[in-house]
Amino acid sequence: MKNKTQFEKEWRNTFSESAESHNLDYQISIWSEAGLECYLTYFFEYLNPHLKRGKGGNFLLDIGCGPGTFSRAMAQKGFNVYGVDYSAAMIRKAKEKSNGYSIDYRVGEIYHLPYKDNSFDMVICLGVFQHLEKPAEALRELKRVMKDEGLLIIHTLNAFSLYRLFLWKDNALKRYNPFQFKRLLQNEEFHKISLKGIYLFPKPFYFLTRIIQRLRLYELFNIFFYPIFFPLSHSFYVEAREVKG
Repeated sequence: MKNKTQFEKEWRNTFSESAESHNLDYQISIWSEAGLECYLTYFFEYLNPHLKRGKGGNFLLDIGCGPGTFSRAMAQKGFNVYGVDYSAAMIRKAKEKSNGYSIDYRVGEIYHLPYKDNSFDMVICLGVFQHLEKPAEALRELKRVMKDEGLLIIHTLNAFSLYRLFLWKDNALKRYNPFQFKRLLQNEEFHKISLKGIYLFPKPFYFLTRIIQRLRLYELFNIFFYPIFFPLSHSFYVEAREVKG
């Protein structure tokens, strides 16, 4: 395994080059077009109950904001959005693509965020933990900037996903056991933790992704996420609350 500095530096360079080479959000973020569309659908389906009940809060931090895909979407929902990314090229691209939005973008490291304690009602960290070598340290920093009862949302890769059988090679991304990841959050004293699947299939079987979303089968799958359906989850969505004291 490469050391932390090399591993994270190489991914920073990869994303910076992508931001400088592409203009479409899915290309910049190194997704497929269908994959990003799919994930946006899941994200807002899972987030929607919080929006309906008004529990999302006003101040939102998007860590690893990339080109601002989710920052812009959340600004449209009425949040006061702050976006941070460790790539200066990504922040330039996000600002360029967010013309007309009141979003505060900054360059910053997840281990040393440029914000005061207790600043945010909601923190989203999507597709970031697979590029980190010190997840516990990152969680402590997220906790620091969250308000009491603040909502944390993380999306990261599932180590047990059957999707991996279709990969020709391992691209060195970190993948997590969902249940060990939940324990990691518990160890950092997060509460009300829930896991939900992102049921995304490779291109030859993408019709299954559409069927699951159209028929809302993911609701059933999430009820029996463990011990039955978690291998069908390409990645997983985590919600947790920060309770001070």
